[in-house]
Amino acid sequence: MGISCPQPTFCLAVDDRSFAAAFDGRSWGAPLAITPQPEDGIWVQQVACSGPGFCMVVGAARTFSFDGRSFTERKSVSPVGLNTLISVSCPTSTFCLAVDNQREAYVFDGSTWSAPVTAEPNGNGLTDVSCPDAGFCMAVDGSGRALTYRDGDWSRPLPIGTSVPIDSVSCPTRSFCQAADSKGGVMVYDGRHWSARRQVDPETALRSITCPSASFCVATAGAYAPAAGLWTRPTGGPVYEYHDGTWSDSRGFAPAAKATDWPQVVTCASAALCVAGGRIGYSWIRR
Repeated sequence: MGISCPQPTFCLAVDDRSFAAAFDGRSWGAPLAITPQPEDGIWVQQVACSGPGFCMVVGAARTFSFDGRSFTERKSVSPVGLNTLISVSCPTSTFCLAVDNQREAYVFDGSTWSAPVTAEPNGNGLTDVSCPDAGFCMAVDGSGRALTYRDGDWSRPLPIGTSVPIDSVSCPTRSFCQAADSKGGVMVYDGRHWSARRQVDPETALRSITCPSASFCVATAGAYAPAAGLWTRPTGGPVYEYHDGTWSDSRGFAPAAKATDWPQVVTCASAALCVAGGRIGYSWIRR
């Protein structure tokens, strides 16, 4: 599941049953089928939109572009072995970068996907990627490391102050990123170096982080329960906000409509509009 809001009057949300819905700033539209046969097992992981006229959806070994009206499958992605596409970032309609859950990265040039490139030779697999522009991306992995993509070349993965998996990263510019780890901590990148780790949630993972600017970010918290196969309710926020260097509990998201659901993934077009999605299809709007 995933949500992308490139501007306050447009968001696209996708779920793991291969359905999508668009938000116009006031309400959600009717569900749209991503594939001709929804629930056919592509297991949608994430969506990235550069604007209302272009989004890219990734899941399993398949990708689909959205032109504002309908979805088109892009068939040229070839993950290695049983690798699964897990994250994608599209700063423009002619550049997307996707990573799989192992070591490979793929670039979309507006018409086709590149062959897989090994971005991370070793480690516990890539987990997320964020690209503020077509010449720079930041990827993170399950070993507490980060690596950068600059104009076609990948850097060597380096530890950034945590030994646990990094679940999410967001970069509004080349000189500012925030990464969130599975023990409730965050690290800040200033264009050259990563800061010391800061604890935000005392007990649980920060599953999703979004930063529309260097002065404002939002993160959702949740702990994974392997036996149940789902994210459990956190003891903290479950949503946190970052304002000019300080993290605190968010008061901008309304309580869940159902006790069984709460914000898990989040995206912000700006500090004036954030949208969070829950595990079973509920959404929360922060204005």
